[in-house]
Amino acid sequence: MDDLISRQAAISHVDDVPYIKEHPNVGLLWKAWIENLPSAQPTIEPRAKGHWVTAKGGGCYCSECEEYALDRTDGRYVSVSVMSNFCPNCGADMRGGQNESD
Repeated sequence: MDDLISRQAAISHVDDVPYIKEHPNVGLLWKAWIENLPSAQPTIEPRAKGHWVTAKGGGCYCSECEEYALDRTDGRYVSVSVMSNFCPNCGADMRGGQNESD
């Protein structure tokens, strides 16, 4: 699992390790090592803005990737397209976009 924590938060827990309590010089080395770790700043790409397009043959597709919306079934046939706030295929933000028909 990848988690982002601050260096200071990690350093504050070094002294809690039982081995470090017995060997404080090792704790100083651990703290120095943590201080020198490379930055792990997340890079968040802005999501595209899209909208749902109602197809002539039925169903709705994303204006960005042109993939169809999820379909909800009753176990036998498709009953309705589920037009969510985000495209389940490309992640485009569908909130606030004007839906259209092709």
